[in-house]
Amino acid sequence: MPNVMFLDDSEERYTAIRAAHPDWTIDWAKTAAEAIGLIAQNANRPYDTVMLDHDLGCPVISGSHVVAALAAFDSYKESQIVIHSSNPVAARKMKNILGDAGFTVVILVAFPLLVSKK
Repeated sequence: MPNVMFLDDSEERYTAIRAAHPDWTIDWAKTAAEAIGLIAQNANRPYDTVMLDHDLGCPVISGSHVVAALAAFDSYKESQIVIHSSNPVAARKMKNILGDAGFTVVILVAFPLLVSKK
């Protein structure tokens, strides 16, 4: 059973991901600050998968801040990182931050593909 941290401010998306993957253990962060806290709190036993949105309805802190914090934890380099932002410019920026930090598994995907059963 994968252990997942899911960052998204949309309850609809959280509900959809839970329904599509009922066997996952998911910690849901609605804000960048919550996500950074969960990442730090679990650094000794990192999540199998970290799923990140960029635009979180807050003009001050976003998914880019989360990947900057995530990049500081070498323990997450083996985790699968999924960026599901509908903001392609920001998603590429997030991917580049992680790539520059030595993260090798970074996936950019449109959110509907995460919940598709096909």
